[in-house]
Amino acid sequence: MKIYDLMPSVTELIPCDYEHIRTPEYEYVVADFFKCAKKEKSFEQISGAPGAGKTTFCKKFDENFLSFDEIMENLPQYKNDVKEYGNVQAFKNHEMTARIIGYEILRRAVEGGYKIVLDNSGVSQAHLELCKKLKSLHVISNCV
Repeated sequence: MKIYDLMPSVTELIPCDYEHIRTPEYEYVVADFFKCAKKEKSFEQISGAPGAGKTTFCKKFDENFLSFDEIMENLPQYKNDVKEYGNVQAFKNHEMTARIIGYEILRRAVEGGYKIVLDNSGVSQAHLELCKKLKSLHVISNCV
């Protein structure tokens, strides 16, 4: 299964799939998510505007929390860029890479039957497609 199978419109959110950027460093970031992941076929999306508290809420309750910002913060080059260029430029430099890695983790989690708690606004067409696909795969019963 490819990410495009779950979310055909994901091309509006990322310019390429994970295979185009895959490195040993990124594989380590992906593997890190699954170290404590629960094998439980379920999906929850915590939605809200930027700064609404989604990340703070999720960090308190779930170890299967998937945050693209957290992925970015775990990239060594991002950390270097924060020191050299500051937070804003580091974010601009690595946001897309973190997003691509995040969607790869999402894809592997769905494929492997893992619980997913996704921190994302969820308002794009691709995320609506994701909900529909996860319903058809019986990962979720409804998507509100």
